[in-house]
Amino acid sequence: MYGSGYIFSRAFFTAWIVISIIWVWGTMLVAGFYPIIDGREQIIQVWRGLRGGLNKGGEAAVTAKTSTRTTTPVESGNASSEEKSVK
Repeated sequence: MYGSGYIFSRAFFTAWIVISIIWVWGTMLVAGFYPIIDGREQIIQVWRGLRGGLNKGGEAAVTAKTSTRTTTPVESGNASSEEKSVK
């Protein structure tokens, strides 16, 4: 209609503007909230992982704090009696 050269009446122009504003707001809502709604499960999973909570399977989330002890393999011939008892 813009390129047709039509001269809008005041009422038609007002309706055109109102519909345009409603269309823009609807588009912004869909473009803004649909990704959040669609990805809510992943967002929740990341949130729980960052907070150190449980994952979807009910298992504790693995964090750097859970395991600080490291073990190194020991050859059986050189192991002391204390090291053998740990095995």
